[in-house]
Amino acid sequence: MRAVLTALLSVLLVFYIGCKKDSDNNPAGPPLNPANVAFAITHQQGQTGMEFYAKPSVNVKITRVIVSFPAQQYSDTMDNPLQTYVFSKDTAYLLGIYTGVQNGQQWTFHFIGTVAVGGTAFDVTVSYTVQTIVTFQISSQQGGTGTQFLAKPSVDVKITRVIVSLPAQPYSDTLNNPLPAYVFSKDSTYVVGEYTGVHSGQQWQFRFSGSVTPGGTVFDVTSNYPVP
Repeated sequence: MRAVLTALLSVLLVFYIGCKKDSDNNPAGPPLNPANVAFAITHQQGQTGMEFYAKPSVNVKITRVIVSFPAQQYSDTMDNPLQTYVFSKDTAYLLGIYTGVQNGQQWTFHFIGTVAVGGTAFDVTVSYTVQTIVTFQISSQQGGTGTQFLAKPSVDVKITRVIVSLPAQPYSDTLNNPLPAYVFSKDSTYVVGEYTGVHSGQQWQFRFSGSVTPGGTVFDVTSNYPVP
């Protein structure tokens, strides 16, 4: 399920990664949170999977994070080797990148550590429901001078950039949207571009960057398309 487990830091901090069952990871004793520490969880669709982010409500030092998907008895434990590092209030940190994440799934995020000022210990679990995963359905049709590629978003989105590529050649075409506030409607088909030299059997890729509307959830997703 885990494609790549990165750090809880956006810069240098790397967690030690270990995957165990939930029953092996829960620390002894009841959860504690006298300082009322909270973590806001968000997600973003990345190139290799779903990226989960955490934003602490106060400056904290984190010793351990356990990311789990109870419905499949999946658990991923990250012990922090730099336990004196301070995670800043209201800053979002990347927890990890996971594959197989779908709309409606219930994930949990268990944080253990201390408040940066005063050293008050906390043991906090946050439940998070995954919503609004973006996909693009690619199709093709004959155009005036070549083959037109079309894309249909699964939800209403704003697109900032599309990169069309044919890795086998290699060929790449970056399309920056001059109207980034324009809303591309769910289940409507849009022409991405028209290209010559397109042949049956070629494997084209379409990388879409933008945000979901409403809500503003950021996505960066790639759709593969074999030309029929």
